[in-house]
Amino acid sequence: MDSFVLPLEWTSTMRPLQDKCDPTPYEDVNALFLSDMGQPLSEIFDYFNPEPIGVASLAQVHIAHHRESGKTVAVKVSCPGNAYFFTSILIIVAATSWFT
Repeated sequence: MDSFVLPLEWTSTMRPLQDKCDPTPYEDVNALFLSDMGQPLSEIFDYFNPEPIGVASLAQVHIAHHRESGKTVAVKVSCPGNAYFFTSILIIVAATSWFT
């Protein structure tokens, strides 16, 4: 995370959010997928690895086999609560932008 916008103290504190996060449980991923895509994972993928290959504060990535194309794909799933998170961040940035 670059410190050209935020002070170094903030960026060093937030750095672990880039790649040292707990994964969203598979059940929540499936529910989120159903809510956003209108279909459960099992209808879109022949195989969906419930263990993500990468996790960060905003999303995680799973390996899956796409039923229609027959291809192995990487599926990036946004973490639940991102809309609230982004709104909160924008409010904080707007409120503190006059400090610089």
